[in-house]
Amino acid sequence: MSQPEALLKDIFGQGYFQWLIHQPMELILLMIVGGGLVFIVGGVLLANNYMTAEELISNTLVGTFKFMFLAQIFTGVIAFIMVEAGNRYANAEAYVDAEVRGLQLLTKTVSRMPLENQTRFHDAMKEYAKSVAETEWPMMVTGDDSPVSRAAFRRMLGVYFSFNPTDTADRSVVALGNLAVAMVVEARTNRLNNNVSKEFSDFIWVSLLGLVIITAMFNWFFGTRSLLSQVVMGISLGASILTCIFLVFLLSNPFAGDAAIRPTPFLELAE
Repeated sequence: MSQPEALLKDIFGQGYFQWLIHQPMELILLMIVGGGLVFIVGGVLLANNYMTAEELISNTLVGTFKFMFLAQIFTGVIAFIMVEAGNRYANAEAYVDAEVRGLQLLTKTVSRMPLENQTRFHDAMKEYAKSVAETEWPMMVTGDDSPVSRAAFRRMLGVYFSFNPTDTADRSVVALGNLAVAMVVEARTNRLNNNVSKEFSDFIWVSLLGLVIITAMFNWFFGTRSLLSQVVMGISLGASILTCIFLVFLLSNPFAGDAAIRPTPFLELAE
């Protein structure tokens, strides 16, 4: 299979957006911002080739009010999506931090266990942390979990709950450990469920890109007597919009790409 064929199979096999997020950040920036600017400037030049400056100026006088309405809609949509993407990224970081802190607290509570139970728990916890970092992290791009990590998580909890406290002090420590278990379970669930479904993500992107295209095409039919000023205004508008799209794309995928959250805390637990 040739390289272009392999590339097309890779893109269509996992979806364009999933393929793009795994590319270097520079390439993503080039494809989103650079490709969008080529589309915008190309449309401006094409419109100027088929329409006179007077016709474009007339369109500006008539279409400005319609464009203001479109601009308000687009501004509201992009602001909402940027906030949502930022919240998703921040929540993902918070869930990872909460799960690691819960595991650290759970590690401290097992100090009341017999030495054999402590050793078994530490081994199980390290196995779980390592499986999250190595096998589950790549799968979280689509919100999936790893069967290996799921099994390691159950083994770790099984070792913890195998300890039966015999005195009041032990029961108090176990009660604190149970709170840590609940914290870890909740954080793990939230970490895995943080990403929306692939279908919903695609729907958002198709809607957003549709608005970008409409806004860009609307700008094609506005003009001034200076083609250079029209091109510069188109580039300025397009660069602002496309940079926002670039940021949304990175933030909406907290576990993939160059800007992804790294599994460093889990790797440290596994040491």
